[in-house]
Amino acid sequence: IKVEIMENKGIYGKLGFLLPQYFVINSMQSVEYAIKISHGKKKVFYLPNAVDDLKFRPEFHKEAGSIFTLLAMGRLEKQKRFDKFIDVLALIKAKYNGKMKGIIVGNGSLENELKKQKDLLQLTKNELEFAGGTESPQIYMQKADIFILTSDFEGNPNVVLESMACGLPVIATKVGNLPFFIKDNVNGFLFDGEVEDLFQRILLV
Repeated sequence: IKVEIMENKGIYGKLGFLLPQYFVINSMQSVEYAIKISHGKKKVFYLPNAVDDLKFRPEFHKEAGSIFTLLAMGRLEKQKRFDKFIDVLALIKAKYNGKMKGIIVGNGSLENELKKQKDLLQLTKNELEFAGGTESPQIYMQKADIFILTSDFEGNPNVVLESMACGLPVIATKVGNLPFFIKDNVNGFLFDGEVEDLFQRILLV
């Protein structure tokens, strides 16, 4: 909610926050922020996101000889920091001679820029795949080995909950609601936003 207020004007920004008396928010961090800036005058309710566990569930049918796969998913926009995902793949290639593959699922305005970064770092299509958008994200989650979220900021990203529901280990930046349901080194991993720290976390999985 903080980002929306800062980035928008009129009814989509601070004015839009001041008008309603009730708010239902899916992020504990945003709940705390809303209470703070309204000085406790707004009624704010926390409603956590839900996951369809009939759709998002583990499917342990990995093909023999398949390469270890890192998955990133979301809008190809600045806040998601897919550049860090690409950088860590290049670091893995340099140190382990291409023993892992990355897949980015999603569309957005930075697609061409990210593909240029891929080429600059000499990652082949077998080392980094741009899969585009999908209406069936669980297919990728069920075949991957690690899900990685590199965002600079988030609310309560459903894609992380969905990945966990598919039995996929998650490595994510410590942003938004993530620290409320990911316990570092217990049911997932949190990294400090630096590519080297992300690399070290991947080695722990």
